Amino acid sequence: MTARRPQDELSASAQQFLQEAAQLGRKKVIFHTLDITQQQSVMDFVDWLKLHVGFIDNLVNKAAVLNADWKFLENVDMRTFLDYTQVNPPCLNGILVKQESAKDCIETNFYGTNRVTKALLPLLRPSSYKPGIVNVSSVYGLLL
Repeated sequence: MTARRPQDELSASAQQFLQEAAQLGRKKVIFHTLDITQQQSVMDFVDWLKLHVGFIDNLVNKAAVLNADWKFLENVDMRTFLDYTQVNPPCLNGILVKQESAKDCIETNFYGTNRVTKALLPLLRPSSYKPGIVNVSSVYGLLL
């Protein structure tokens, strides 16, 4: 399990997950800091994996940022919203995305995911299981 922040700065639910895994004796659940937007962080993570684990069975890419003004959606049912945007696309004009925010989004969501996937591919191949890569997105991915 990885995150940009150090373990002591994780959300309460993430810390609870790690704590419960440790209590249940799930020694295969290990935390390591990883910022996929930083090449050095990715390489440090790969080196750490090689040294301590040797390989990975699966890579789950879930890291993403969304730097848009979505506050107007806080109390909106997403299915209703998505259905509405299909018949009224101009309603999406209310989403504000600044140029710097868009750059951050692309750097993390595309280039960061690509960077870490390429770096970890060699560690997937020696796995004794059928290795796999899973890319996870939220419902917001449907809006962009």
